Amino acid sequence: MIFTDQPSPLKTQIVGSILFLLAFQAALLGLNPSFYMDDSPEIIVAASSLGIAHPPGYPLYLIPARLFSLLPLGPLCLRINLFSAVTGAACCLALFLILRKRFNLGLTLSSAFGLLWMAGATAYPAALSAKNGIYQLTSLFLLLVLTALLRGRHRLAFFLFGLSLGGHWMSMVSYGLGFAFFIWVQLRERESGLKELIRDSACLILGLSLYLYLPLRSALDPLINWAHPIDLQNFLRHVSRYVDKNKDLTGDPLLWAQQGFFYLKSAFQEFSWMGLLVFLGLGFLWRNDRKKTWGLLLAWGGLFVAVCVFSKFSSQRIYLMQNYSLSSFILIPLFSALGFHWLTSFSGGKFTPGQKSFPILAWALVLGLLAFRLPGMSQPHYTYSYDYVLSAWKSVPKGGLFFSKGDVLDFPCWYFQLLEGKRPDIAVLGAGSLPMDWYRMFLAKTHPDLKVPFPFHEKGKEYLGGHLIQWMVEKNPGRRYFFTYPDLKSDGLGDSQWIPNGLTQEAFFPPDKTVFNELKAENLWKNMRLRHFEKPESSVDQVTWDNFLKDYGMARGWMALKKVGEAEAISVREKNPSTPSSKARALYAQSLPHLLWVRNWDPANPQSAVNVGLVYSYLGKPAQALEWFEKAAATDPKLPETYYYAGMTAFQMGSVDKARELFEKTLSLNPNHPQAQQALQYLKTLKKP
Repeated sequence: MIFTDQPSPLKTQIVGSILFLLAFQAALLGLNPSFYMDDSPEIIVAASSLGIAHPPGYPLYLIPARLFSLLPLGPLCLRINLFSAVTGAACCLALFLILRKRFNLGLTLSSAFGLLWMAGATAYPAALSAKNGIYQLTSLFLLLVLTALLRGRHRLAFFLFGLSLGGHWMSMVSYGLGFAFFIWVQLRERESGLKELIRDSACLILGLSLYLYLPLRSALDPLINWAHPIDLQNFLRHVSRYVDKNKDLTGDPLLWAQQGFFYLKSAFQEFSWMGLLVFLGLGFLWRNDRKKTWGLLLAWGGLFVAVCVFSKFSSQRIYLMQNYSLSSFILIPLFSALGFHWLTSFSGGKFTPGQKSFPILAWALVLGLLAFRLPGMSQPHYTYSYDYVLSAWKSVPKGGLFFSKGDVLDFPCWYFQLLEGKRPDIAVLGAGSLPMDWYRMFLAKTHPDLKVPFPFHEKGKEYLGGHLIQWMVEKNPGRRYFFTYPDLKSDGLGDSQWIPNGLTQEAFFPPDKTVFNELKAENLWKNMRLRHFEKPESSVDQVTWDNFLKDYGMARGWMALKKVGEAEAISVREKNPSTPSSKARALYAQSLPHLLWVRNWDPANPQSAVNVGLVYSYLGKPAQALEWFEKAAATDPKLPETYYYAGMTAFQMGSVDKARELFEKTLSLNPNHPQAQQALQYLKTLKKP
């Protein structure tokens, strides 16, 4: 015990219950009604159908989540999200109890820092959607194991640790060194022998038995049967995340440092400045109980080393480290609570009458941080992933082949087809789905007229590689092919021609000729399901922006470029590109709303402003064109083409001096710019007025 204040069981139960309900209410206020743009749709399908989720399988999460899926509370996705909210609130309660009972902090202070967990920059969003509930569950089990160890309940600790490995075992194993230290210290103090340790370890096996879910359930062929872990080889490959072997464990020390810095920055930002109290808490705990300090630091340090060395993230995916590290962040409120107590108490661990307001101050700070988090991170209107797929499917006719690339599209397709029964006529051929044997079996079963490679379980082909997209196109002629990505060369389909159709592009392969239904294409955009895309920017996180909103803009850009290309082709045929005909001008005018839409959703891209400026120039509106070129230059001052186009437009407006200045600016950025060199030479031939 660090303090002498003895907890009152009744008061602790009452305050704990209120704290749980308050934290749960905070999660409910921001709960996602659909699914986030991560693995959430896949996790929802796996939980609702008791299937086999992606490696390592997560039976600890799927089984209780299945119970939540049975609640009569709206769509399935909302019910599974509710499980994440409950788990997040349970973390707050567990944190409160460990602070109150194991460290004997006061009720007010321990409850305030218990609620602090729900105000975390990563912890709060993790309580709002399905996938990140896995990390909330890991955080909860970290506290449960620590509580059991601090109580000296080794058998319970071993059982809980074994059980926790049925979740995100990679994190829990990282904490193992700290757990082992606690056990070693306590065994020495008890003078216990090896026999007791062996008996306690048997409880670990009991907890690990939860993994029997994978082969037993796989044998029943559920909707999702990832890697078919029915035998020992497939089971071990699945649990060990064999499919991700090339994504993990890097020997690059520079990457270790980069990832370590990102972790430290994320940990510091998780609870804003309140995280600084960690250092005070560590110092205070070190003075009072060095063994506890060492145990907690070894546990935390194990996770830190793991995310630095074992993880291998690209700069575009490094944000995922915050989720993988989330469980370790729960130690921040724990140490911060000790630091706050030390900072504000000056009489042997007890508050004097004039200092009794300090715990209330802690509550005020935590509530203020929570009030700050809720508006910007809540997801009650989050339907971006949900709407994107349904909108993309509008362009696909019955029997069409829908090619998607990336889990953020594949998984929502699984959700709609497997759980909601939407568009069963479409064959979804995801670049991430096709390599999995269970999904090829699903395609063969639901589309008997479709030729599918290896639609059965076979060792070595659980994750079939190769040019599967190209194979599907070649073996299924006469179909209509719709792609959600513009570059088809990587799939061996470089000889294709495509036309835009809303959020997809229809591909045509020789000898077929492209057929563009302009009326249908325009109607797709007019009837696009956008719903909450017009919400304030604060309601859209950066990850969603990068993956979906920009994709909307890119797809809209396909439509614009199609019309611009047709207009340019007309001008070339008429041998008058500088003065477009009325037909070409009409096409430019039709492209303008699309280009303005793109610019609205991607203001950081200077090319979007350049494209708008060029179309205004073709339409004979140089003033508007120059304005847009100036916007592009303000967005990226080092883009030579922007100044060149601006110079040409200034010359059209009769401003020779300004045109000369802009051409010189172009050459200062790119001395070998041929058009700018020619333009300057021409200006030198003009007589000065």
